[in-house]
Order: sequence, then C-alpha cells, then structure tokens
Amino acid sequence: MSAAVMVALASLCVGEAEAQWSRSELQARGVKLPRRWGLGVTYYQQDQPYGVDSLVLGIPGFPPGVADDLDVQNHTETTHAELDYWLLPFLDVHVIIGQIEGTTDVALSELNLGLPLGDITARYDGLVYGAGFTLAGGGERWFGSLTGQYTATDLDGGNSSVEAWVVSPRAGLVLGPTTAYVGAMYQRPEEKHSGIYEVPGLGTVPYEVTLGSTDEWNYLAGLTWSLTERFVLVVEGGFGVR
Repeated sequence: MSAAVMVALASLCVGEAEAQWSRSELQARGVKLPRRWGLGVTYYQQDQPYGVDSLVLGIPGFPPGVADDLDVQNHTETTHAELDYWLLPFLDVHVIIGQIEGTTDVALSELNLGLPLGDITARYDGLVYGAGFTLAGGGERWFGSLTGQYTATDLDGGNSSVEAWVVSPRAGLVLGPTTAYVGAMYQRPEEKHSGIYEVPGLGTVPYEVTLGSTDEWNYLAGLTWSLTERFVLVVEGGFGVR
C-alpha cells in the first residue's frame, strides 16, 4: 500500500535524479537524492484470518465469549493513488486515497447452541484514505527503510468500518536499474460490522461484530524496475498467514 514511497525509495537508491534541496552542501558532496514529489498508483490484495474481538447476537441467553475461536476469513482489495513528499533526505511523508472492496466470512455455523445457525458474510466497499511516513537510507549497493501508515474507510451503507495500523521494514540490494528486497509487515486492523441476521425459528435478530488480526506479522519480498528516469514499477508479495 505504499508504492509511491517505494518509487521514491528506488529513486533514492538507484540515484536517478537529484532533488533541489536547500542544503547545497549535500549536492556538493555528490549525494544522490530522490525527486521531492512523487505520485503512484497501487493495486493491493490480501487474504488473512481474523479473530473475533467481540460478537453480540440478539439471541436470548447468547453467551459472551463463545465465538472467540470461530474461523473468520477476510479478503480485501484496494486501488488507490498515493502522493508523497520528501521533507528531509531520509524522511518521506505520504497520503493515500482510493477504493476498497472486501468480504469477511464469520463461521457461526461452527457454534453448537442448539440452533441451526448460518454463517455471517459481510461485504463492503467504499473509500479508503490514510497517511504515513518512510525513513530510508543506504549506500551505493544497498538500502533500508521503515514505513508506518494509518488507513481508515468511509464505506457505503454505514454499517461497517475498517481501519488499520501498518509498519513495514525493508532491506535490499541495488542491482543497476533493479532493486531486490525482503522485509516484513506488521498490521493491526480493526473491522466492525453490524446488521440483521436470520435465525431459524426466531426470525431476524441484530448482530454486532468486531474483528482483529490473529497473526500481526508476515514476510515480504519484492522487486523494483526503473522503466525510465521518472517511472518505476514495483511488485511485492507477502508470505505467511497473510
């Protein structure tokens, strides 16, 4: 979710262009800096298990905590634009805005309450937005970075919300116009849904569910290609439960 940051980072590492910083001594020393402004477009997709932080179901005597170990699976896709700006040679800040779509399945059918319960499937789409920063540095043949980001949503229907804190360290090698890197992603999401649920024999009852990640860390690997002086392509994959 931070392609523009990685684009700027790739420019920093490959040294394609020098930005016009006020501290002219950096240029005099031959330090290669990224262009100050960057614009990127990102398509991002992920699948991950969730844990149930809380579940309120309008069934008389529904026991709290009974849903703690339910199987919950989430699929999310976003397409968003990102604008970034290097405040300092080692500090980049960015904002994002775009579209999010997702599906979350809560396997209520696993509960044994003496009722034939069906699963809850929450589908959502709407606006995603956020902001963050990247700390970056490196040498002629290597680089390292740390990106932090917060995202939130404005979803259609108003019965769902998704927000997340994300931290991603990366380190890699500069191979001419290409960089190769590995890293990790820490993600702490909070997803909330409410609505009406059909219970056989009881009719419709209200529900509210709050979900969070069961495994907050996963691994990353990626490549960047400098297509031209101003355009960089970034491909990144995640490994682990997410």
